[in-house]
Amino acid sequence: MILRYILLVILGISAGTLVAGGVAALLTSVGVVTRLAYHTGTSKKIVHYENCIIAGSIIGNAVVIYEPRMNLQAMTPAVWIPLIAVMGICMGIFVGCLAMSLAESLDVSSISFRRLEISHYLWMVILAVAIGKFAGNILYFFF
Repeated sequence: MILRYILLVILGISAGTLVAGGVAALLTSVGVVTRLAYHTGTSKKIVHYENCIIAGSIIGNAVVIYEPRMNLQAMTPAVWIPLIAVMGICMGIFVGCLAMSLAESLDVSSISFRRLEISHYLWMVILAVAIGKFAGNILYFFF
């Protein structure tokens, strides 16, 4: 019985690590970190960006696993209102940066379609993406 719990702990930690690594890989491949460093002129401090992404992934995993409770009634509004405001601003900045990076990636794909002279077959690419999304949704919702 103890072996089963040990295996579950190992499996849970491994799955969390894989998800956190996937999030970091997504942010890196989309280019959020490099674009932020370039536009803010802080390319020399890119290690700090990477460390913040890793710390955010670890803290996010811990929050999901342990589900900490915040007793907002015990705090004064002078404490929790600015805390929620700062969290909202940070989340908005993150979503905005991710959306802009994805939009720039789409610009790159249209340029590469034109240069590779496959713009005549663009309808096939869009159709393949749509069929893949449909099949993925069917598998997700019914199986």
